[in-house]
Parts: sequence; C-alpha cells; structure tokens
Amino acid sequence: MSFRRFLFLLILFAAAAALGIGFGLRSYRVFTGEQLIATVECLPAPPDSGFNFRLRLTPVVSGGKELARTYGIYGQQWMAGGEYLKWHSWLNLLGVKNRYKLTRLSGRYIDASNERYNPRAVYALNGGTGEMWLLLYKIQNSLPFVEAVYGNAAYTLAEPGGTWGIYITHSGYIIRRLPPK
Repeated sequence: MSFRRFLFLLILFAAAAALGIGFGLRSYRVFTGEQLIATVECLPAPPDSGFNFRLRLTPVVSGGKELARTYGIYGQQWMAGGEYLKWHSWLNLLGVKNRYKLTRLSGRYIDASNERYNPRAVYALNGGTGEMWLLLYKIQNSLPFVEAVYGNAAYTLAEPGGTWGIYITHSGYIIRRLPPK
C-alpha cells in the first residue's frame, strides 16, 4: 500500500471517528438535557389563612425570570404539571424540540384519603390546557411525526424555606431542590 493511500485512509478514519463522537455527544445532550422553566419558593402560610403553606412560582423564559406569583396550598406536598408533546426521537436529533405547557400548580396530601375529605387548592397556569392542546390529545394518532401527547406532573414535599427548580426534560417535568441562596 502506498503512503498516499495510507494517509487517505487515516484521514478518512479520523473524520469518521470525529463524526461518530460528535453525533454521540449531540445525542447525549438531546436525550439528557434539562431546561429550567420555573423556580418555586416554599413559604409559611399566615396563621389565619387556613393554608398549610404558600408557594411563590417564578417562570423562567429564555433564561430570564418573569413576574412571580404566590399561591396558598393545602396538604404536605406540592405538584406542578402540564401538557407535553413528544416528537419522534429522530426529529429530536435533527434539532426539533418537544413542546410543553406548564398548566397547573396544586397541593397534594400524602395520604390519598385526605384528598377526598380535606380542602384542596388547584391553580391554572398559563391559561390552563387550552383548545389547541385538547385538539392535539384527540388527533395525536393521526399526526405522523408525533410519538405522544400526554399530561405529566411532578411533586415533592413542601418545606418552608426551600427553593426548587421545575425542569422540562426529554420526557416531561422534574422537580429538583436548589441550593440555598
């Protein structure tokens, strides 16, 4: 084998390896990435309010914080959830991002029987589910590039003084405790 042929094969192998590594890193980022969409601070409730605690929710849009709102909550936990449209994975690799809409914030009792007999507080966020999402739920099987349209929620224990981040991932919402400021 001539030196030129060897050099050509070596360069071709190096280019293929670089492409493979680049594709692998892109895939890793696409399928493990998280985006902060809101922060939540848990605050004590005023004694005369009847609530167990309050939540101050601050939406995060394009990396910047928006106007915070405070909500009175019943129960020992809080829950955030909403709608989620999941494209087929090959579209994610091409850069198409799954769609979501955070639509609900509520309290949650640890014991399910308490949900039936104790007060509840549920708040619509971002206008609630909306007509477009209802339509997507109905026609999702007819949409060629959509893997699924579904609701998703995450919940955690309420600890006054704590702060959490609500993140969107490749498959839905997660809540992660943030370090103290």
